[in-house]
Amino acid sequence: WISCENCHGAEGDASNPTVARTAEQQETLCRSCHYKDGPASSREGLYQVALHTVESGGETIVIRCGACHDPHGPTKTTDPHTGQTADNQFLIRANINDYVPQANGAAVYQTNVIPEEPNTFTFTEEPYTGICQNCHQNTAHWQNDEMEMPPHNYGRRCIDCHAHSNGFRHGPGAEGDGGTSGCGDETQCHGLQKSHPTHLLTFEEGGLVGVYCDECHDMDNFPTFADGNTLETTTVCNNCHSPGGAFDGVNDPVFGAKANFATGVYEEGRTALKPGNEFWCAACH
Repeated sequence: WISCENCHGAEGDASNPTVARTAEQQETLCRSCHYKDGPASSREGLYQVALHTVESGGETIVIRCGACHDPHGPTKTTDPHTGQTADNQFLIRANINDYVPQANGAAVYQTNVIPEEPNTFTFTEEPYTGICQNCHQNTAHWQNDEMEMPPHNYGRRCIDCHAHSNGFRHGPGAEGDGGTSGCGDETQCHGLQKSHPTHLLTFEEGGLVGVYCDECHDMDNFPTFADGNTLETTTVCNNCHSPGGAFDGVNDPVFGAKANFATGVYEEGRTALKPGNEFWCAACH
């Protein structure tokens, strides 16, 4: 049981603020319970949390916990897509538009009743009031004023790639089940680009190298590489793929690493090179 004093402090207790107003105060207060093995750790997602950070117009905007969650109790909403009236899950507040002015209106995050739209993170029909699209106007996908076709990763949960524990930024730490890093395996997400399972997974797991994403990428700015450049201009590949070897193992248009980034150079089973890539090994050896 959570009492008022757990969050607001006892009368006369100056060490516990009556109201946590700033993002930092709210995060500190919420994480006093929402941490691993803490009072609010009965299920994994309850303690894997971080403030939602947004890059907009060259500045970083931090969304407070209370902008999305109402700690005083569940909010009942009526889903205009199904007509169902029910409580929002995880204390998601309906009146997000009172806290984020550009939001479409009442955010709907009810128990899933549309199989293709898991947990109503997003909707493909107006109004676009899913919790992960209600406010977004400048994102690459799932904006609140239009629907791209085909929808980005339709049928997947947003948090499979954009974890609450990572401030909803794209990258490792996501709550999905793809690969060692959370970035995908040979059948989904970034694993469809064959360089990723080759690098991320060990040989026993179906890859070759077994390194982590930060070996090549800027973890805070996917898909940018660690040197701040795109695939076309990055020098990250140079350390292993020998552009100065007998053959240019990085930039050669046929068997260079960049030319084969998406398709890979190995046949299935990883024991033979694909036709046309016979000089792959000679770049280093």
